[in-house]
Amino acid sequence: MRCAKLVVVVVVAMLAGFVGVQGEAKAEDYRIALARLVAGHKRVAGAAAEVRGADAALSRARGGWYPDVTVTGNQGRQIVRRSATEGSARLYAGEIGVAVRQPVWDFGKIGGEIEKADLSRQQAQTGAVVVVQDLLLEGLTAYINLNRAMSMFDYAERSVVNVQKQ
Repeated sequence: MRCAKLVVVVVVAMLAGFVGVQGEAKAEDYRIALARLVAGHKRVAGAAAEVRGADAALSRARGGWYPDVTVTGNQGRQIVRRSATEGSARLYAGEIGVAVRQPVWDFGKIGGEIEKADLSRQQAQTGAVVVVQDLLLEGLTAYINLNRAMSMFDYAERSVVNVQKQ
């Protein structure tokens, strides 16, 4: 029950735009710090790379329906030396081949690959959102703990001053 109240207080404080009683200047400080944390973190960059890779895989899977062109070629030269009286012969050979393959029906293979790649892309996008949310949670937790420690330190200093006055 106490933990649920703490969560409610933290959420209300975040929605109000500040944490603790530090004022509006501190609220902007933590927002800027969290934005910098998310913008330059390696986990976010890794998640973004996974999303780009999943997008490329989806494009590749969709490319399965497009024609595939293969060009092959070879060229050769042969010199045949005969006897001294007959001379030599030079033979040149060359060949070029072009093959075009267009899938008409593959019984659902390409469609399945496209669907699989699309689901992988959605999973990567969701993973990227989770990474950002985890970083924000870690940052806010550290900020709240720091704020709490500073408040306890201020309270301890005031207690020392009060004891010294007595």
